[in-house]
Amino acid sequence: MPASNPAVVYNDYPRKAQPNIVRWTMPGWFATAMGNGSILVNGRIKYQPIFVEEATTYIRIGARVTTIKAGGTIEVRLFANNNGVPGALLSDYGTIALDVAASIEIVINEPLPRGYYWLAYRCPDAASAGGQLRGLTTTDGFKSPMPGNALALGSLPYNLYHVDAAWADPAPAPTNHQSVAEAILWYREN
Repeated sequence: MPASNPAVVYNDYPRKAQPNIVRWTMPGWFATAMGNGSILVNGRIKYQPIFVEEATTYIRIGARVTTIKAGGTIEVRLFANNNGVPGALLSDYGTIALDVAASIEIVINEPLPRGYYWLAYRCPDAASAGGQLRGLTTTDGFKSPMPGNALALGSLPYNLYHVDAAWADPAPAPTNHQSVAEAILWYREN
């Protein structure tokens, strides 16, 4: 905390200063608000743009399943940025099961330098369609990059871009978007 204004509370907890804090982040997103979430459509890839401010190693990726689809899954990947659209495949994080309404995380080891990236998830089959994801909550230990909830319930200031396609490398270009109030996929720093 800067000495110039000790009354200001900051929600940024760098690992070097607070090594025992679990920090879930949504790189490049202003804040979080409970919104409409993301309903899964068979064969649809949804892209979430992110901006990593400084070189960071992420150790988990997570989302919250809110509508169960027994036996259903989503596939999660990371793509490079290519002039404002998803580019080359960087990582395949595997799958998240949709069997239980809960916050789900995948163990990863993803060192990313400063820059723009595209987190992506895909509904692989009809058995998974209709499942719903939302972003993590304070009970998951998230630390928003800005103090408090800056967005009102139901605000839809962000876009998840999407395309109905199979995975490819480079990524299939998005053809449409869905407005959302929250980041759906989150990274954990430590």
